[in-house]
Amino acid sequence: MRICAVMVTALALCLSGCGGAQVKDAQQCADGFLKSFEIGDMQGMYQLLSDGSKAVMSYDQFRTAHLTVLNRLGTLLDWKRTGFSPVPDTGNAIFLATYDCNFGNYKAVIQLKVRKQGKVWTLVGYNYQSEGLRGL
Repeated sequence: MRICAVMVTALALCLSGCGGAQVKDAQQCADGFLKSFEIGDMQGMYQLLSDGSKAVMSYDQFRTAHLTVLNRLGTLLDWKRTGFSPVPDTGNAIFLATYDCNFGNYKAVIQLKVRKQGKVWTLVGYNYQSEGLRGL
């Protein structure tokens, strides 16, 4: 119950500070990354990265890293967003989306950070947590 209350409070603060449409757009960016992951659209995933992320990771590097994840975990079968809140001390400029994911071989928690770049929300960071990724 307490966790639910904290999440509702965080979302309410976010909505009051940055407008519901902005939150929805940020959520759509994060969800779009997983939708592309689910269908194996690596190019679609890469297009959602921020310019800064693309500057340090080429498409080939990104694709290789994510194919390694898929080879370890199996196919992404389904996912559910379990959290979405502003990152503290960013003035609602960066949001953290958390997902429970079911891959063919393992379960995973995926966290995505999104930030507005110009007029478009982009992915600025991601973290995959799963037993299947130990040793990578």
